[in-house]
Amino acid sequence: MSDNIFDHGCLVHLRVAQWGGRAKVPNQSLELAIDSDFIGVTKALVPPKALRAIGMVVSDARAFIYRKTLMSRTMPFPFATAAMVPTIDNKLTDLSAQFEARVREFLTDYPTYKEEAMAVLGDLYNEADYPLDVEKKFSFKWRFLSLTPAGPSVLNPELLHREQEKFLQSVEEFRNEAMEALRMKFAEMVDNIVKQLSMGRKSLREATIINIQEFMSDFSILNVAGDADLSALVAKARELLREASPERIKGSRTFREYVGEGMLSLQGELERMLVDVPIRRLSV
Repeated sequence: MSDNIFDHGCLVHLRVAQWGGRAKVPNQSLELAIDSDFIGVTKALVPPKALRAIGMVVSDARAFIYRKTLMSRTMPFPFATAAMVPTIDNKLTDLSAQFEARVREFLTDYPTYKEEAMAVLGDLYNEADYPLDVEKKFSFKWRFLSLTPAGPSVLNPELLHREQEKFLQSVEEFRNEAMEALRMKFAEMVDNIVKQLSMGRKSLREATIINIQEFMSDFSILNVAGDADLSALVAKARELLREASPERIKGSRTFREYVGEGMLSLQGELERMLVDVPIRRLSV
């Protein structure tokens, strides 16, 4: 297997456009006792609920990508392992269809929303605030970007050598950042479990259990840095939660304490581990 971590995946670039449905209220429409340059007032052009369903699809897409990829300060977009790319592509295809369906629903009701706005806004209603073709204000696109060093046909030997050195440095930086990102993602989930159980709750939220089980299921794919220390902690968590469910945690105080104490121990180990994460070297 190649030592170049970039050989084992690519970047995911999600580009979403959605009309905000708001516009600035002209200063001359405001009766202000102070300089209007210090105040900006906006108005809703359609009922806020009209765009909520579209926004929820976008939020779901971003949350899914966050769960299935690795974030890095070095990279402009999230990094997806090769094994995870088909899963991401299939999910985004499904979410794209949902996005388009929600947009079509919005466009069907758009004339009604404008009539409602006209009645509510009164003198503040301005037809010029509304796009001539509002459908073009919405889009949901994504692409996968490969990471390769600059080719010899583009740069002279001196620049090529310099860029190859930078590329090798970025590989090492990303490896460290991928390790840090995965540790922090797992630590957030463990912290959430500890917090819920330490607040006197008799159970865990179902979403909490689903999220950490999903992470543990994906871990071998996401662990591109080969973090053996984190692998050991994930294995401990997998054993702790092997038969966990909200019902069992709620119904058994002994099991609840077993999970709580085990997660508290993991939390301490993760805190020490995050302190030991290699510091990123800065390029100047």
